[in-house]
Parts: sequence; C-alpha cells; structure tokens
Amino acid sequence: MVNSFFTNTVVIKSCAVIEEAYLRCYIESSNQQCGSVDFISEKINFNISGKNIFYKGMDSIKNIRLEYRDEILIFTFRNKKSLTFNCGMKEFGKISDHIRQYENFGSSQDQKTSFFND
Repeated sequence: MVNSFFTNTVVIKSCAVIEEAYLRCYIESSNQQCGSVDFISEKINFNISGKNIFYKGMDSIKNIRLEYRDEILIFTFRNKKSLTFNCGMKEFGKISDHIRQYENFGSSQDQKTSFFND
C-alpha cells in the first residue's frame, strides 16, 4: 500500500503504558526518534516529525481502520489516506489490547464498530 504521508521507513520501536488508559508508542526513522503515537482512551494522537517526516493529528479510534500483516501496521483514515509503520508483534499486541478495550468507549453496544478490518 502506498503511504500517503511518509517517504521514509517509519518504525514503531516500542510501546509503554503511561497511565491506565494511556499507551504511548515511540516512533523512529533512520534509527532516530521522531515522535510518538499516543492512544489515550478512545483517541489516537499522532505526533511525528523529523527529516522528511511530518504528521500531527488526533482522531477517534472509531474513525480509523487498522490493518496488520507481515509486521506492517497501516492506519487508514476516513479520507482514505493512510500512515504505514513497521511494527513488531510485541508492539502490535499492546496496540491491539488497547484498541479492543477502548474502541467502543462512550458508545452503546448497538453502535459497535470495529477498528480492525475483517
């Protein structure tokens, strides 16, 4: 898939639980830290900047689709643009756990949406 925002390879290097509802994933490009993706309850905050790399924005989990295969993690937004990251299984496991816990935060079961593509 073509990455709409980055021209370099961007890696989710590690993830850490900051608080109960707050997961921070540290981002690198060319072995240099260049930002983070913060999962704060039902929101995802992208804060990425570096040489030839820039993306900042926040959206609700329910407004973003996720695809993961072959250690590639793709976030696709409603406007069909996407962010692509290399991401190991360990980091993806933490992200997946957070998403599953908060994807329906503030929604009724009748309005349930899934962050993950089927």
